[in-house]
Amino acid sequence: MSQKVFRSNTLHNLLKDTQKSFRGFFFVYLAMVIATLSSILNSNSVVELSQEYFFGIYIIIVSLTSVKLFVQSRGLSFVFHLLFVILSLGVVFGSLELFYSSIGFLFLGVLVFLMISSSL
Repeated sequence: MSQKVFRSNTLHNLLKDTQKSFRGFFFVYLAMVIATLSSILNSNSVVELSQEYFFGIYIIIVSLTSVKLFVQSRGLSFVFHLLFVILSLGVVFGSLELFYSSIGFLFLGVLVFLMISSSL
């Protein structure tokens, strides 16, 4: 009997933690859903997307995680979070349009931002 209660309690905590994570990292999860759907649609030849947009979507996932950690560490409001999300989208997709040949440097920059975002 005690194992049933333990399993139920663990499942309940897991669902509660997943819901909390989804609310906290909403834009990251949204980008992951968009990346998954665009991959499925592209593989079935429903939509033809160029490689630069695929790279952009995956870089955005890392970038949005960095933005969330930065906003959370600073205690900024949702308005600032939304502004940083829009700025991040503009920087990533704008730089892919203008400087596609230097995508490695963009990815390294986003990774560095991820590593230091919570301590800024």
